[in-house]
Amino acid sequence: MTGKTRTAPPRDRTIPESKAADPPRPPELPRVVRLYWYQWVGAAVILLIVGLALLGVFGERVAESRAAGGGLELRVEYPSRFRYQQVNAIQVWVTNQGAQPLDTVTISFSRPYLLQFSNLTIVPSPERPFDVPVTRLEPGATRLVRAEIQADRYGKHVGWIAATDGSGDTVRAELSTIVYP
Repeated sequence: MTGKTRTAPPRDRTIPESKAADPPRPPELPRVVRLYWYQWVGAAVILLIVGLALLGVFGERVAESRAAGGGLELRVEYPSRFRYQQVNAIQVWVTNQGAQPLDTVTISFSRPYLLQFSNLTIVPSPERPFDVPVTRLEPGATRLVRAEIQADRYGKHVGWIAATDGSGDTVRAELSTIVYP
């Protein structure tokens, strides 16, 4: 070898004008959503919850409970569903269906039920805790007792409201309230 080295021929580093203007096209891929089975289930659950919320399933509702017997009729409107920290009312109407006037009818609220709520206000004011006297109830007359409550605990709360006349006859209406977060 004589000391001569071979060199490569010079490369043309210019791009032909026809290729410089058009970048390469991306490959054609079909658009497909691919989710695992548990992702499909999760999406369905989310859509179900949104749909139920739009239909009002999780909204506030008022229910009515009635009871009658022994010359008394009791009608109660109460919140069956409402949200945490909302204020709502329980309205109790007691009617004397008998032929004689009643000196005193006592409206009794279920203590465990009302203790699930805060900021309790009962009108007229109770003489004893959770017992409201209604005096001089004429035949056919109706009186209203109202209790305002604020939802303080989540979950389902069950209780009752009873009306007792002077002779001991009692009618009782059942209550059931769900408090959502």
